[in-house]
Amino acid sequence: MSSIRPIISTTKSSPIKKVEILQTLHDKLLQGPPLLNALIYGLPAGFEGLETPVAITVVRYNNDDSLELACSTLPYGITLIGIAEFDSDETQDLYATLDQVEHAIVLKVTIDEGIVCSTGLDFLSPVNLEVVSELDFWNKQVTTFRLQGQLLLTSLLEIPDLKNGFTSAKSKVQHQAAYSFGKRGAFILPPDGNFSSTTDYNGESTSHTKGKVGDLLKSFKQETETKDKTVRYLPPASLVEVKIFFDQTKSNMDNSPLVVVFEKSASCKYFEHYLDLDVLVVIPMNARNSQLYEQFNLAVCNQLDFGFSNCIQKQLVNSISAEKPEVYHFWPGFGNHFTSIVYPQNTCLEKLKETRLELHNLFFVKETRPFFRQPASLFQTLVGLISPHVSLTPKFSETELVKGHYEYRHYMQEGFNDDGWGCAYRSLQSIVSWFRLQGFTSRDVPSHKEIQECLVSLGDKPQSFIGSKQWIGSTEVSFVLEALLGVSCRIMSLTSGGEMASRINELQSHFRIHGTPIMVGGGVLAHTIIGASCEPDSDTDVNFLVLDPHYTGKDELKTILGKGWVGWKDNNFWSKKDFYNLCMPLLPASI
Repeated sequence: MSSIRPIISTTKSSPIKKVEILQTLHDKLLQGPPLLNALIYGLPAGFEGLETPVAITVVRYNNDDSLELACSTLPYGITLIGIAEFDSDETQDLYATLDQVEHAIVLKVTIDEGIVCSTGLDFLSPVNLEVVSELDFWNKQVTTFRLQGQLLLTSLLEIPDLKNGFTSAKSKVQHQAAYSFGKRGAFILPPDGNFSSTTDYNGESTSHTKGKVGDLLKSFKQETETKDKTVRYLPPASLVEVKIFFDQTKSNMDNSPLVVVFEKSASCKYFEHYLDLDVLVVIPMNARNSQLYEQFNLAVCNQLDFGFSNCIQKQLVNSISAEKPEVYHFWPGFGNHFTSIVYPQNTCLEKLKETRLELHNLFFVKETRPFFRQPASLFQTLVGLISPHVSLTPKFSETELVKGHYEYRHYMQEGFNDDGWGCAYRSLQSIVSWFRLQGFTSRDVPSHKEIQECLVSLGDKPQSFIGSKQWIGSTEVSFVLEALLGVSCRIMSLTSGGEMASRINELQSHFRIHGTPIMVGGGVLAHTIIGASCEPDSDTDVNFLVLDPHYTGKDELKTILGKGWVGWKDNNFWSKKDFYNLCMPLLPASI
């Protein structure tokens, strides 16, 4: 298996005139400590319509296993394109990894000159380096296709038999796979990868084979504007859902559990199950549609090789059985790009710790945040809107915000009427959702009854408290977070809301260090603070980004932001006549 991925063929290769680099990677190279043995992964020059390489992320090279892990983790299309050099004497060994890379780039990072970009390994030629924003790149320059389907795999659980089984599965992909876009049944069909004709909204027949990806997306834009109000945890990137079909399939393609048959003549187990393919492919907007079929097939085979096969083989090192592999996608805050990980089903978090440590090492990430735990994965179906504040602009120059995503929980969600008494419960639910979406816990967000049962079990409330409409405050919130999640909290007490402005620096420090939402309780209704903004040396120019749990309407972003249910508030928002207690969850160290 090669760790250098094939790319969309181009016409004639031409010299590189510039290199683009994503803002997050640029800042990481300049502001962080030197990254030894750093490989640059991105989009190479050679994609149809992409003459400029794009540096997306950095990977640590330990050995060839690092290259395989990067292949299994990064979306298909993102591949090795160069190295980052902090000390030329310590990076000479990295040049050998670039033997198969055409137009390899070298990013030389120095204190005096910043980042100097060169291309060509035999004779380094300086080229311009242009910083691009992640938002523009992921939504305007490329799109990400998510391919999903099921493929039957049958094999004895022995390495030679598994290799034969996966070879057969890849052959089926290459010769029988078809791909479906949208609700109008546009198919890419084998064996040539041509699009079937579709009927557009004007009743005209259209074939997309000769077009480009950007045009294809425009034609499907209208049908993706669905009335489905399901809330899902999605990345801030252009994403197109594609279904995978095969010419010959069994009629019972469901999520049946692993079928294990013990054979008297066999010393190992035989199994038959459907692999749930779930593949991400990054394609430039200017790529030709005629190239999609080949790239989709290569991407699926890549997941079979580096994802599913490796997952099963690792389990067989210490066992004669293996759990079914399952794909999880992430958008970790350290890199602002997709990562995909194949974990075995029914395996506890502790047993997967070694795998997560390998990933932290691969991406130069400190072992203090659980970026790669399953609860932090994308595409979950959730209750509340996800981080509805992201489009809001702070008024003042110094701003600190919650780090990561959360669900906005408020009155009346899930058909439960807590209007007038459940605001602190909802604030607590928003905070728990933050810890879940950051991967710190796998437990579900607790219901009102579960919160009450927790407080009764701690001896804080009597048995009659369960099922009541009694309020809770910041102290009770801290008790529940400690009991359910093991999270400690700091309680900040204010004699009146007038003190809130004087504590702005403490709030900013909390968001900078811990990044967790803050529950505000006390003598009045509860709220959640998720940001603090101010002008330096000013007692009056202060704002607080507030989630108001008292909203009773539908989860519609326009209404929630337009009416100020989630928004920036000045110091007058807080009552001067009432005291406040702020529950400030402290960030635990965990992977």
